[in-house]
Amino acid sequence: MRYRLKFLLLPKAKDARWRNGGDLDEEIFPELKSKWPQFFLPGRVGFNFEADEDDPVYEEVVAYFREYGREPYAVATPSWSNNPPVRMTHYKVEGMRIFEASDIEKAEFFTCNCPYDIARDSKRSADGVLRIAKGDAKGGQIGMVMDSALFICTDALKREMEETGFVGAVFHRVETPSRSGAGASFWEIGSDRQMPPVLNALVNYMGEPFDASRHRDCWVDDFYSPPVLRFRAAEVREMGPFDTALTRDGFGNPREPKTVFSRRFREWCVARKLKNLEWIPVALE
Repeated sequence: MRYRLKFLLLPKAKDARWRNGGDLDEEIFPELKSKWPQFFLPGRVGFNFEADEDDPVYEEVVAYFREYGREPYAVATPSWSNNPPVRMTHYKVEGMRIFEASDIEKAEFFTCNCPYDIARDSKRSADGVLRIAKGDAKGGQIGMVMDSALFICTDALKREMEETGFVGAVFHRVETPSRSGAGASFWEIGSDRQMPPVLNALVNYMGEPFDASRHRDCWVDDFYSPPVLRFRAAEVREMGPFDTALTRDGFGNPREPKTVFSRRFREWCVARKLKNLEWIPVALE
């Protein structure tokens, strides 16, 4: 696994106030481009820094901007949990996890991200039924509900999963209204298995320790993205074999459990060439 850092610095408009410490006088950008041309990308505006965490260029760049009264600050997940008291003099630095092939190969379980939203405008009724305003399978047969941890799939893919016999997988019909009243066929991918509590520190959007009795939202407190869910290995072993399981903790706003998938499930998706799925290894400790 590799760790990378990134941040963006923009030229400040002459007739505008600073939005944050990432806005700099336009006059210094020619010198920046001369010193670090690799951070000026075609079609992108400003100084787009991205490098491995241990690359000496990071300290060089930080020292340079420090001369202009700018200081970096770490953006944890969620993004507002680490804001400095004086944002006008700070620019935000984000951390990224880059998974190597070896990380994927040795992992037993995964969470998954999907940049393609197969549905949006979701709402769960009091009886637990997920309702979406619109579903769209043009980008793939499986995807996430916008701004949530939920996965849904098409009716055809659901039948294939059932035939494969994934242990723990449970499917719930999603209500999708249409002008004709018929609605498209989508299914929420759930599970009858539940993971043990995560070992990660959890926070609300303001970075306060998560309290289920007071907070509507919940996030993993982590500087690096995507966050890796951590579990006690012995507790996971006690669950027995499974291909899908739901986290005990809910994430996002409103809180919904994340789905943990087995290596078998991931390999099946890869063999099926299902698109837009980003697999994140789960840590067993």
